[in-house]
Amino acid sequence: MIRVPSTMRISLGLVLVTTSILLAANAIGLVPDRSQAALDARKQLCESLAVLWAVSAQEDDLAATRATMQLATDGKAGILSAAVRSADGAILAEAGDHQKHWAGHSPQQSTLTHVQVPIFKGNTRWGTVEVRFNEIGHKGILGSWAGIPIALIVFVATAGLVGYLLVMRRSFQPVAPSSIVPLRIEAGEGEGTTISLRAANSLMFALAYRDAGTAEHSQQVARLCVATARELIPPSECFMLEVAADLHDIGKLGVPDDILLKPGPLTEEEARVMHSHRQKGAEIIALTFSSPKLIEIVRNQLAWYGGSFRDPNLPVGDDIPLEARILAIADAFSSMVSHRPYREPRSCEEAIEELRCFAGTQFDPELVDRFAEAVMDRDHSRNRRKLGVSRAVKLEIGQEVERLVDALSDCDFSGASTIASRLAATATKQGFDRIASLTAKIARSASQGPNLDRIAQLITELTSICPLRPTREASRAAAREDHCLQTRRST
Repeated sequence: MIRVPSTMRISLGLVLVTTSILLAANAIGLVPDRSQAALDARKQLCESLAVLWAVSAQEDDLAATRATMQLATDGKAGILSAAVRSADGAILAEAGDHQKHWAGHSPQQSTLTHVQVPIFKGNTRWGTVEVRFNEIGHKGILGSWAGIPIALIVFVATAGLVGYLLVMRRSFQPVAPSSIVPLRIEAGEGEGTTISLRAANSLMFALAYRDAGTAEHSQQVARLCVATARELIPPSECFMLEVAADLHDIGKLGVPDDILLKPGPLTEEEARVMHSHRQKGAEIIALTFSSPKLIEIVRNQLAWYGGSFRDPNLPVGDDIPLEARILAIADAFSSMVSHRPYREPRSCEEAIEELRCFAGTQFDPELVDRFAEAVMDRDHSRNRRKLGVSRAVKLEIGQEVERLVDALSDCDFSGASTIASRLAATATKQGFDRIASLTAKIARSASQGPNLDRIAQLITELTSICPLRPTREASRAAAREDHCLQTRRST
């Protein structure tokens, strides 16, 4: 399929707009009618000639009439032929092949090329002066076939297209394609890659609409895969791995809501239905993309490096596609560090240690080490970004912590849960993982029970990270909290 550059598409659109404006101006009479002006000029010329020829003709001086006609038609004013015709239709004098040039013309109407002027003797029409002119056209390429309006339109459209292209290319020149399209996507162009980025995004939007948590998990897995594979595989294959990671859970679109969104552990039958999403996902991908490689990655992500009795038909060891081995590690890591209703999330260190325990059996040991390095590099970059967090953000987090303590001091556990949830979202966005984890736990504890001892422990740990301002109000808040806790315990 031929791809038209954006500058060409925009320029053609502007040409169409300009041409439409020109046609509208012509329709309402804003464009001068050159043909009417030419017709008036030719009529004036013919009237002048008619006076001269009429005098000669009425005096029966046909020789003088023919002589003046010959001079008039000798390449002057674009005249092809001329004649003086009597009232009964007989030609009294002519110059040029008038019969040929005048043939087929209505005797009662003048046009741009056929002009006739009546001659009167007294009040009686004595005859007619007939003059045949050249066609009115333009010199140059357009003059041989185009009339005035068409020539003007073609010229404006052509000149406009050239001008718009020059302006658009000059305007878009500073924008480098590499700054818009990632290298791993750009490298896939023309290499037989049959993955539509638009189709992949559409499926991701559908998954996010159905289950935002699963979509967020998939995006995290994709980022981890790209970070791990960046120096191991070419950019085009890295793009394919990213798409596979984004869509590895797309089969959950076919899982019922009561199972997909269930907050607690699944029953054996529900787990069987949930596990079927792998096969459904492979079918969706196969129907959407004409890419055997992409399907192979998704289908083999569950293959164990050391082999598994659960599915002996899957490849083992290095026979497993490299991309599938990376995807398996990233998927397991993201699942372990994510919160689940039935368990707390693990830290990055704990999750990596768990991956190392299964290296050689479930996961490729070399890729586990590579993955761990990528995660540590990513965390190091995030820590560096934390140093650049604005003072306003830090102040906002500190104020939220104080509001949380005040709410707990007043025994407002519902309000404390809301504040803690909001604080967890802010901390997650800014990369303060520890604060986000603690405030998420406080939100759950405040909404379930609450467990006062657990909340007090979490608050102590939180305030050690975000110390409260040593104000008189903070001291009173601490006193109120102690009083509240003692009151609740006594009851």
